[in-house]
Amino acid sequence: MLPPLTRDEADYENNYDDGVKTWDNLAGNNASTAISVESGQTKIVFPGGGHANAYETMAPQFKNGCVEMDITSAKEAPRIGILLRATDMTHRVYLGTGDTADTWFAEYWNGSGNTWSDMHAGNKFAANTAMHLKAEIVDNTASLWVNGTLVVRQTMSGMPSGAGYVGLNSRQSHTVYVDNVKVTSYDLPAGNLQNIAGNVVNTDGTVIENALVELLNNSGDVLKKTTTDALGNYKFKNIEIGEYQVRITSGEFVKEIPVTVVTGDDYVVVDKAVIGQAVKTELQDLISYAESQKQEPQYQYVVPAVKTLFEQRLTEAIAVNDKEHASQTEVDEAYKALLHMVHMLSYIGNSESLKVLAECVEGMQLEGVYTEETVKSVREALDAAKGVLANENALQDEIDAAKDALQNAIDALEKIPVDKSRLEKLVKEAGEYEAKSDQYTPVTAESFKAALEGARAVLADKEAIQEKVDSAYGTLQNAIFALREIPDKSKLEGLIKKVEKLDLNEYTAQTVSPLRAALAIAKETVEDPNATKADVDAAEKRLQESIDGLKKTKAQTDNENDKTDGSSKPDGSNTSGGGSKPITNKQVKTGDTTNIAVWAVLMVLALGCGCITFILVRKRRLRK
Repeated sequence: MLPPLTRDEADYENNYDDGVKTWDNLAGNNASTAISVESGQTKIVFPGGGHANAYETMAPQFKNGCVEMDITSAKEAPRIGILLRATDMTHRVYLGTGDTADTWFAEYWNGSGNTWSDMHAGNKFAANTAMHLKAEIVDNTASLWVNGTLVVRQTMSGMPSGAGYVGLNSRQSHTVYVDNVKVTSYDLPAGNLQNIAGNVVNTDGTVIENALVELLNNSGDVLKKTTTDALGNYKFKNIEIGEYQVRITSGEFVKEIPVTVVTGDDYVVVDKAVIGQAVKTELQDLISYAESQKQEPQYQYVVPAVKTLFEQRLTEAIAVNDKEHASQTEVDEAYKALLHMVHMLSYIGNSESLKVLAECVEGMQLEGVYTEETVKSVREALDAAKGVLANENALQDEIDAAKDALQNAIDALEKIPVDKSRLEKLVKEAGEYEAKSDQYTPVTAESFKAALEGARAVLADKEAIQEKVDSAYGTLQNAIFALREIPDKSKLEGLIKKVEKLDLNEYTAQTVSPLRAALAIAKETVEDPNATKADVDAAEKRLQESIDGLKKTKAQTDNENDKTDGSSKPDGSNTSGGGSKPITNKQVKTGDTTNIAVWAVLMVLALGCGCITFILVRKRRLRK
């Protein structure tokens, strides 16, 4: 936003010399005023006995702005002042005298009540003396000047915020005469109207005061005219939207600036007018040419040192061109510097093809494929090419020479002869194992087949190098070494069946547990198609050892002992007596109490004998 004008430009002025009455009573008055025009002044008679308000009907309404007028009262004038934002009795702002003619204050009504400020001492509103009052309101701040002296400046929240009329108020009986009314609105125009403003300066940036500024329509007719103020500013208010020309004249210099007036939230600001500014036509043409060169395909190949300086000079030239107060010397120097760099745009270096060729050589298998001497030549040419590529400012001649040298070295490469005889012989021998591959474990057979297939592919590859041939030979040879015949699992299967027939409940848990683990491994080995003979032998050995280590439970042992040992009959006879019947291993019949008793006695005797035997053996050991 431009600074405000240092002089006032009113939107409405009236000295009432035409005799036309433009004042009227404000809506809602408690008492009506009598209004007339006499001797080039508006006469307003306030009846007293309550608030009476009169307003200037032709002055623009505003929210923010100022009004000034000359007021003469027929008597000393307490309780008389200017109205702002007035729409009716309940919405208005008052700036004027208080209960005495030499005190001044602010008061407002906002529809729900009234609020007033402190009283301020000031010039007395004397009888029959013209008093010049100026009242201003900006947002919530109201100010009052009396005869050019500021007496009230009050910021008060709650003021009515809408636009309203200017006028006068008094609640006492007064006759006053109003003259030389000037109203200036600070608000933006409404509808299709807008304000425009601008600024005029010399080429050195100093402002130009009193330059003639004219607003012209598209036909060249002068619609309005004004002059610049002490800050070089000018303003045209309430201009209809459209296209215009602003013409500025200062001495011998005349400048026209196009302006488009549109509605908005602020002034339309005209481009700053620099009177007597330097001629930039040639610089502007050169800038356009330089920018066009940047769009050319070859520009990407301009060497970085030149490109960097060229773009720097172009940026500097654009800055001088955009500088409103640039001197002719600045313009000329910017033109000369940019032109010099434009002439250097022929320094190009397109290294793309050399870069591609170097990358291809980097990816080639040279050692072991080509002779040592020719590989050395390629390596030297490649190193030289990398040096050129590393120099971002290398010119095209250097780049082309490096590319040619590298390509010639590549073309001169000689291959090392390749011997495939050993591999051919091994592949032929491998056919014997291929014919009986079903006799080997699947995993070793598959590895062998893959190695054999790879070896045959290498033999068929005319471009295969010696390293690849030797690698294929080693892979196939190791695959032959690794072949494993499918082992005989019949014995292991027989052991598994034997264990499965056992009643493991007859054996101790400590011996059955390892048997179960060995059995699981044995079954897994039988089911594994890739199990080797060593795997089968190990599983068989472990299972046999687990079977051999089985121990029967104590109850089972005692039961078997009972079936094999002799015992006394219930009547006291024994098997060694004459004519006694030996004990068979037949199962005792249920309900035969005599036999049960005999068995009980035999078990007690057997246990007793066992204990005695254990004690004797223990004593012998102790004696030893």
